[in-house]
Amino acid sequence: MKKLFILVVILVSALWSGGTWFASGQTEAILDKMIVESNKSVMQELPFVKFKKQSFQKGFISSKAETKIIFDADKFEDNKSREATLLHTFYNGPVMVTPDGIKTGMSYIHTTLDPGSLPQDAKDIILMVFGNQEPFEANTLVKINGSTVSTLDIAPMTLDSTEIDLKYGEPNKETFRMTIGQSSALVTSNAEVSTLDGVIHFGNIKIVGKDEDGSNVMIEMAPSKMNIDIDELYRDAILVGSIVFNAPEATVITNDETVVIAGLSLKSAIEEVGQELSGSFVFDIESIDGNSDKVTDEIKGAGLHVSIGLEGLTKEEMKRLVDAEIVMNQNIFNSNDSDEFTSAEEYYLLALTDVIRKGIKSNFTIEARYGTGISAITLDLEYVDARKIAQLATIGDALKAVDGLLQITIDKDLLESISPGTGIEMGVGFLIDKGDKYEASVSLSNGELKANVDSLPIMEMIGPMADTPLPWAKDQGV
Repeated sequence: MKKLFILVVILVSALWSGGTWFASGQTEAILDKMIVESNKSVMQELPFVKFKKQSFQKGFISSKAETKIIFDADKFEDNKSREATLLHTFYNGPVMVTPDGIKTGMSYIHTTLDPGSLPQDAKDIILMVFGNQEPFEANTLVKINGSTVSTLDIAPMTLDSTEIDLKYGEPNKETFRMTIGQSSALVTSNAEVSTLDGVIHFGNIKIVGKDEDGSNVMIEMAPSKMNIDIDELYRDAILVGSIVFNAPEATVITNDETVVIAGLSLKSAIEEVGQELSGSFVFDIESIDGNSDKVTDEIKGAGLHVSIGLEGLTKEEMKRLVDAEIVMNQNIFNSNDSDEFTSAEEYYLLALTDVIRKGIKSNFTIEARYGTGISAITLDLEYVDARKIAQLATIGDALKAVDGLLQITIDKDLLESISPGTGIEMGVGFLIDKGDKYEASVSLSNGELKANVDSLPIMEMIGPMADTPLPWAKDQGV
């Protein structure tokens, strides 16, 4: 039995040593892949930023590495580039003893910022914002299958306008002090970095100061979080998945007035419906409270809902839009010429018109909830022409190519609380009195406009404007 035990220990030790040797041999390749992926990501949004491997020291148990973040010279007045260095410690798998405990996988990477690598002005800003704390710590576990689990911890931050004025000699009547509590993130991804899943926690945010008139202002948002559930990424853009941000409460105080917003939520989501995508952006406020003139007793507790949706695009069409947006952003970042800004925007507009075809639908809703009543405006649009919108020539063509429905509902109690007496005037106009609310609808189909049930000769109303060329008609050769 004793010999068997010794053999098992020797075998386990050999396997651990062999695995560690293999993992240590893959560490630099992991670093190289990280740099390639980082450069691909920043090139799309911040083309003036680059990552570069500075050094790598391979070890058996752990390895050391440095990477540089380089900011292009043409973005600074002195025409000199700026650099910052990231310090990495790679713990080699398959079994790793790390400062965060025992881990299993291919590698465990601990990353921090090297303050000594920063130019003096950047050091001053870091010291001003973070004090003597480590600004951030990042850790990434690379599993055997190449998938990753990453954590990021950002130290509490303070930004004081008085300190900025003293440092840079730019006195201002407006003063503020902003504090942000410790924030953190936990995100997992597959080996191809085409999926993301995780959560980001934001610390309490508080801004206290005075505006130009000397009025006291305080804005505070309670600790909040963002949930990430992305099933498919394309060039860092969501193809399928969702991002949801939730803040339980935000408070704004100006002198003696207070506004409290509860249940603030933003959600961006895209889902697959058959062979097409359905995307939406939703903004919600659960309730509004306070003791401000802007928040009367009659509307305390009211909620707000805003949503925008788009349906019908295929994945390939969405990818073309993402490609065009990246090109547009790169052109804008790489130029200070306003004409080139316009050219970049026109490039994206042409790409957008090329994917708007028959079957594309969009919708917009804004809804105010007050007591048991609801006031809402909804707009539904559908492109119905057999030609793509890029092939249309005039405003008249566009009006005939789109079907639309605008619906309006106004709760009488909410209207009266906001503007007493307004309802009497509205009730005899365009809106139809429905007892406890007003309603109206406007529809557009095949160039025919209807307000409620009455037809309006829209083509006659706009007259010669119907023949006005669309902005893209000349570029498309229509």
